[in-house]
This record gives sequence, C-alpha cells and structure tokens, in this order.
Amino acid sequence: MPTSFQFNSTQLAEIQRLRGIAADPANKQLAGGGVALYSYIFKAVTGIDVTQSMLSSPIDTVWQANGNAPMPDENRRALTWLYGALQVNQSVGAFSQVIREYNIRQGELRGMGTFSQSKLDEASNAVAVRFADSILNRKLENGIDDNPSYLHLPSIQEIGNTDLNGV
Repeated sequence: MPTSFQFNSTQLAEIQRLRGIAADPANKQLAGGGVALYSYIFKAVTGIDVTQSMLSSPIDTVWQANGNAPMPDENRRALTWLYGALQVNQSVGAFSQVIREYNIRQGELRGMGTFSQSKLDEASNAVAVRFADSILNRKLENGIDDNPSYLHLPSIQEIGNTDLNGV
C-alpha cells in the first residue's frame, strides 16, 4: 500500500518535468542529477525546503529543526529514505559514503570491477528516475495496471522494490 500522501495535478506535472531532467542523457552521469526531483518531492510532502547545508545533518536533526511535524509513520519512513537518496545523489554525508562504498565493494565481489564515481552517479540518477516513475505510471514494468503508488508517495516497501530493481 502506498502512503497516505497523494500528489495533486500541479505537483505531478512538476515531478514529470524534473524526471525529464534527471533522465536527460546529458545529466545521466552527473552527480546530483536527481536532486531537484528529490528536493521537490520532499518539499511537496513536508513543506521543508532542503538546503545544501542541511544535507550534512541526519534526518532527525531536520525533523527536530522543523517542529517534528506529526505525520503517519509510513510517510516518515518514506521521507527518511528520500532524504537519504538526496544525500547519496549528491555524494554528501555519512549515509552516502556507506551506500557508495557498499556498491563499490559489491561490484568488486561480483567480478564487475571497481565502479567509478560517474557510474555510481549514473546508478543514483537511475534510481531517481525509477522513483518518479513509481509515482507517475499506472502500469508497472509487467504492463499490468497494478502500481499501488500511482499518484502517491510510495511506501518504504514499494521504494525498496523499485530501488533494488533500478540498477
């Protein structure tokens, strides 16, 4: 099940526009190609404008600085992932370092060599595009109209399913 947050038509149009930027071949291997998309969605759901200086702080600090606004737990978990994705996409913070190092090691262990920063950025941007697709597309990859996240902020379980398949 998706979270309780449903995007309106104006927000969906902006998500579509920002998805196009993240998917643009010119931005494919650039660090931060999905930042505008992630930032917009975070702000649309929370009202919090994530600044570059905030990204070095843990999400708990962001929640506390913004009054620890009450929201359903499933929304908070999805937004925590989204904040981490912002950090990873810009290669900022400890969470990003852990995720990027883990992926480098996985590539080496699986005989794929050592991933370059541009390859990690490309993978991170692909996750951003897939995240937007999970909001914008009624159909999943199997072609059946069964996307539970359609028009909603995906749940953490749904994010995990698309994130893991994204790269």
